[in-house]
Amino acid sequence: MAQEKLSRDEKLNERCDVLAKVVLRLRPVYQEPATKHQKPAAKKTQMDLLETLIGAAIWYLPECEGQFTGRISIKAAKDCLQDPKAKVTKEHRYPRKQAGADLLKDKATKLTGKEVLAVYRRKWGRYNLVTKEENYALRPHQRKKGKSTNACYRAVGIILKVVPEELKDDRRIYRKRA
Repeated sequence: MAQEKLSRDEKLNERCDVLAKVVLRLRPVYQEPATKHQKPAAKKTQMDLLETLIGAAIWYLPECEGQFTGRISIKAAKDCLQDPKAKVTKEHRYPRKQAGADLLKDKATKLTGKEVLAVYRRKWGRYNLVTKEENYALRPHQRKKGKSTNACYRAVGIILKVVPEELKDDRRIYRKRA
């Protein structure tokens, strides 16, 4: 018997629903104070793992319309215009681990899939296009708590611009969604 396939939106809704349930169950573990027998570093490593797990779940949410900001780095645009085989990378404006921390730190006792989806669409899923090298250069800066996206971009010399007209129909920029 063939398994029925979910549409991208149905899959996104279902995954947001289950993610909300998982977060609600993990919040008490994340928020519980360290025991007197536990080293502070041990509690920190546990919290880091939980943030990474939830951040990874967010990373696995399907892409949806409107997440691309319409902005590309000058270097990525130049590469695409000069080389038809040049590739671009999605650079998520909000680090996944930080999104996981945001969800786990919240004190609310209720969380719905609709709430997770709304923040995913508005904040966590938004991305710009950059080169692979620019993406790697950003990582150490994004790990610093409290550093804004724009400050991270400035630190590595990334300047964003609106996708040039010549690239508007390029499949590398605007991939067709199923």
